[in-house]
Amino acid sequence: MRKLLIVTKKEVQDAIRSRQALALIAFLSLSILISVWVASASFSIKMDEYNLYLAALTPDMHSQALSRPQLFPLTLIRSGIEYIEILGALFAFIIGFTSVSRERSRGTSLLLLSRPIKKSEILLAKSLGLLVIWTSVLATIYLTSIAAIIGIGHGRLQVIDYVRLGIVFLFADIYLLFWSFFAVAVTARLKQFSSAILVGITAWLMVVLVIPQIGDTMDPDNQVPGGLFGSLGIVKATETSILAHFHSFDVIRNGLEVTSITKLFERVAFAFLGIKDKYNQLPISSVAKALESSLIAVILLTVLIGISTVLISQNEETLRRRS
Repeated sequence: MRKLLIVTKKEVQDAIRSRQALALIAFLSLSILISVWVASASFSIKMDEYNLYLAALTPDMHSQALSRPQLFPLTLIRSGIEYIEILGALFAFIIGFTSVSRERSRGTSLLLLSRPIKKSEILLAKSLGLLVIWTSVLATIYLTSIAAIIGIGHGRLQVIDYVRLGIVFLFADIYLLFWSFFAVAVTARLKQFSSAILVGITAWLMVVLVIPQIGDTMDPDNQVPGGLFGSLGIVKATETSILAHFHSFDVIRNGLEVTSITKLFERVAFAFLGIKDKYNQLPISSVAKALESSLIAVILLTVLIGISTVLISQNEETLRRRS
């Protein structure tokens, strides 16, 4: 256990010295601040337009006025969550890749293997180190998000909002761990660093960018701001009736999306933050029940890639190879 903690501590210290984790904290914090500022400014414009609209109404028309725009504070960090989905995943791969490549290039992997410590314990310690790193990074971003929502967005958060935000960042932690574990597994398995980078970038492009984009493009309700059916004034019952005729198409679209852990994480985040309208203001238990399959899938995929990393470590050459 002591040997495990020593290697874990070394992993965290290496990440701090390389400043990768610090750079990621700075980048994600800035993205959250900008996200809240832009969203807050957009809401202010909507309110100004609404006030002008009310001022233009005659007294007898006020009863028929459009409803007042509502600000749901947690939705202010939507763009920040998207940055975590896309660029956070890329950073996570880079940090995981560096975790293994650094040992090879310095020759410290040979030194570690000469000590009475198993190969599986080395990679387990690295995984624990990555867990500490990502938990620290996202705890900082969690606090930054709260400060930005209250200070910049002037949002009023209830206790339940802190819980919702905490759940989202917990799954962000799991999501980024997936990418770091994937990087460790790929880099430990492949002989050439260039091959590991090529595999990683290809996987990132497909899982993070290509598949979610195809899924969004196939969803007609995503093609118009506010939703296609909403913009046409179609009620929910009619919408459900129309979509029933495209059941097979929707099954294919949904099946494609669930192959991407990025899309699964996005569904979880957008639901708990209330960005997806149908989940807004629902109890946490109701949201969790509706997103049960996505929640389980994100956890399961991360566990599976973690197990794969341990299995790969059983190969005698995984940490000895050098490019």
